[in-house]
Amino acid sequence: MPRAGGWASAQLSAGQPQLTIIGDSDRSRRMQHGAMRDDSDRIGEGGRHVLVVEDDYFIAEDLAAAVAARGDTVLGPVPDTADALALIDRPGQPIDAALLDVQLRDEHSGGVADALTQRGIAFAFVTGNRSAVAPRHADRPVLDKPFSYAAVAALLDRLAPGRRTEDAPPE
Repeated sequence: MPRAGGWASAQLSAGQPQLTIIGDSDRSRRMQHGAMRDDSDRIGEGGRHVLVVEDDYFIAEDLAAAVAARGDTVLGPVPDTADALALIDRPGQPIDAALLDVQLRDEHSGGVADALTQRGIAFAFVTGNRSAVAPRHADRPVLDKPFSYAAVAALLDRLAPGRRTEDAPPE
């Protein structure tokens, strides 16, 4: 399964999703997910590079596993705007779509949404509080928490239908 920068990447191992956390020592750990749902009968073609910005470890873990189960590459998940902007600004880093929590720790993800908009990258908010979405981003899709793997798959198909970074026109 593809892996990318950030502090976590998800992969399938022996039929069970597995999330490998990569980064500094306080974030480095490995989790097996034997109890996670298997929505493999609804997995799409995948192949996208998807940025996940979520500060809650368990929700980030679920989002990453849902994205990876489709065969997409997980960028992150990252827990704050600084880490998200660093990935967005990384030279040569492909990003086809992004999933953003609205409220990250003590900050709003509006700056990340603005950076993605400026680069023409499709994104959606994943939140338990729709009213927290900034008015300037009110036209963006919103996935309500809690979510299902099928809902994440449908959202990604809507954000970047059949798009793969290698299929994108050169800049």
